[in-house]
Amino acid sequence: MEVLRPQVRVQVEDVNEAPRFPPEDYEASVLSIAPFKTPVVQVKAWDPDVGEGGRLVYRLTADSPHFDVDPSSGRLYVVSALGLEGQVVTVEITARDPRGLHGMTTVKVTVQGGASGVDVVFISINRPANVVENKVPELERSLGAVLGGWTVNVIEVSNAAAPRAAAAPKTRVGFIAEDGGLVVPSGEVTAKLQSQSDAVRAELVKVFGEGLHFDVALEPQSPASSQAAVIALATMLALCMLGLMAAVGVIVRFKRQQKPQDSDKESFNIDQGGHRNWSEEPHDTSEQADGGVAKLEPPADSDSDSDTSPL
Repeated sequence: MEVLRPQVRVQVEDVNEAPRFPPEDYEASVLSIAPFKTPVVQVKAWDPDVGEGGRLVYRLTADSPHFDVDPSSGRLYVVSALGLEGQVVTVEITARDPRGLHGMTTVKVTVQGGASGVDVVFISINRPANVVENKVPELERSLGAVLGGWTVNVIEVSNAAAPRAAAAPKTRVGFIAEDGGLVVPSGEVTAKLQSQSDAVRAELVKVFGEGLHFDVALEPQSPASSQAAVIALATMLALCMLGLMAAVGVIVRFKRQQKPQDSDKESFNIDQGGHRNWSEEPHDTSEQADGGVAKLEPPADSDSDSDTSPL
């Protein structure tokens, strides 16, 4: 007799789960003059899903002018740390899977001081920022060659304000030059760029193609120096206001002290010698007592009194 054995088919479906980061926050440090795209730290999320569900894309929760993250590797890098000396910057990064679930972690970046902001040289190039970003190594080599072998480190690449009628966007590039490990002052670098502008343009054309134009900022200013100037101006204004209020208070107090003294002199009729002027006082006290009206008393008639007396 044949025994029939039932067959049971079990189908297990993958349940999508959100990516997870380690429970601890990430911490890192970087110099304020760190070159563009200097790696800061790499974050790593874990996703239990397999296949397509396990592919993660990293993003910043909010756009930042100072840092960005590589979407595939989770590596946080520098965009521009100028003006952040001595600050701790908090960056939030999310890891999202293809189905929309995500996890989040926090990176605390301590920015250490480096060269002064006035040592940074800024130029503008009539090329989009993403094009310049992709050719930063070539740009550094070209500028270093035309500057006589100095080491050039690009520390900022950002969109520059361009006129509305401009045919092409402009990108602002900030860099420092080093000679033997020492930072070259920006004035010296700027003078060399201006004196060799044709050679600079020829080198940049090799990197970005024909039709390239560049401008050199004559007086670069860091955000930190601008902020310090605003704070100093506000402090001076506050001190001036306090001084003005104190002066007004002294004047008002002096006026109040003078007024009682003047009224006392008028009421008591004090002369210049400080003595009471009795010559101006009325002699008849009865007139003062009765409101200034003199009372006339009839004279006593002694004769009439004697006549009426009995004999």
